[in-house]
Amino acid sequence: MNPAPHNDRVQTNVPSSQPRADSSIRRVADDPPSLHGWQLDGYDLLTVDNYDGRHDHYVDSSLLANAKDDDLCYFCTSPLSDGHVVRTSCGCGRIIHTTCFDRLLKYGLKCVRQGEQRQSIVRICGMCRRPLLGMYEDQHKVTMVAYRRFFRKSTKDRNNDLFELQPIVYSMKQIIKFVRLSWRSTTERNAVVSELLASLGHCFSTARTFSPDNEFSKHCLKMAFFASILSLRIHNNSNNLGTSNVAFVCDVIVRHQRDFQDLQFGRSHLATVFNYLFILINTTSDEIIWTPNQREWDKYICPRTIGAKNCLEDHNSAQRIVLKIFKSLGDVDPVALKWFRNKFYVFLLHAAKWGFVKDDDTSMTGGETGETKEDLYSLLPTRPMFEFILEHLDTFSGGTDEKIELLNKLKTVSRQNLRWAEDPLTPALPRQAMINAKLEMLQEPERKGIESDSD
Repeated sequence: MNPAPHNDRVQTNVPSSQPRADSSIRRVADDPPSLHGWQLDGYDLLTVDNYDGRHDHYVDSSLLANAKDDDLCYFCTSPLSDGHVVRTSCGCGRIIHTTCFDRLLKYGLKCVRQGEQRQSIVRICGMCRRPLLGMYEDQHKVTMVAYRRFFRKSTKDRNNDLFELQPIVYSMKQIIKFVRLSWRSTTERNAVVSELLASLGHCFSTARTFSPDNEFSKHCLKMAFFASILSLRIHNNSNNLGTSNVAFVCDVIVRHQRDFQDLQFGRSHLATVFNYLFILINTTSDEIIWTPNQREWDKYICPRTIGAKNCLEDHNSAQRIVLKIFKSLGDVDPVALKWFRNKFYVFLLHAAKWGFVKDDDTSMTGGETGETKEDLYSLLPTRPMFEFILEHLDTFSGGTDEKIELLNKLKTVSRQNLRWAEDPLTPALPRQAMINAKLEMLQEPERKGIESDSD
């Protein structure tokens, strides 16, 4: 697959105001002085004492002010001015494109998931060979090992050992504050902080579930929500946080809207949720492929590789959450439903990608194994999503030509099955028939207009 261009995230452009990331992080990461001096697995945890929104200058628009035209990113060797950049806490302070940095982290995550050794380039600067997290490198390793060990425990053991979360949470907060104070970037997006905030939200959510103290449980619910929503706000395009935190965030928003009738709360935060879900759907679509090996509708989507199974689950789960949000908005906020639903159709229309896919199965190409050019669509719809798109297409504010373009896009996705199977019971055929019927309805007025002109 060709490297991703240095472009910005998919935008939902929701007209709402949100607090700055520095003030939001202060709310999540602040600690009373009495908590200082923690140890985790025998490691003396470092502490950031001076974090304040006034000292948080992580986003620095002048980072490239003194850069020359021939200053290059050490990873891709392209000019630094080609996109957003980040400077870490390594020894030399070299600047790298945020997209290149994200690709390195994604590669490291892929190695971990496949049980391979994480390459050193993921954690150290490619120039000075010093840790990207500087003095907090060892603390980050110790913290994440303890975090994974805790959540591998049974539900009963997690309940009994809930006290183990306290130093883990404390350490994560210190690392987040350190990155915000010592790193610099031209964009809020940061994969390291985003992943830490997602893990922090998971810890708070677990503490809230098992705590017998009602007041403490409420506090943990609040912290879990703010950590989780902030992790989605500053996530990067290639970093896959999954959907577990998203489902939790959506449940909190829906309950808040229903119980307190605070529609602006939902509109503001759902903008962040949709932005993340759209990107998640888009970035997982190129890891999965349609196949006629199964007769069940939804199982026609399967991973391209065994390692992409998580992408398939996230792709389908993201679609379920989008539909769930639309359903809940229909009950409490029809105005927001109309706005977000229209944005969803805009996303479907424009967020397609091209790439080269290696065909290991010659039955797919009818010839020898090799690379074939294939349209990597932003969405491979499950049956409920497909039916939703067709049912509500008339609500899309786009013109007839855009609606027809979107239907032809879906039609092409469905037609891929027909290249390999002539069985009339394959799911592609009923989908084709439904799309054709919708196309005829849209094209009928135009056809009548042409006939009247000829008369």
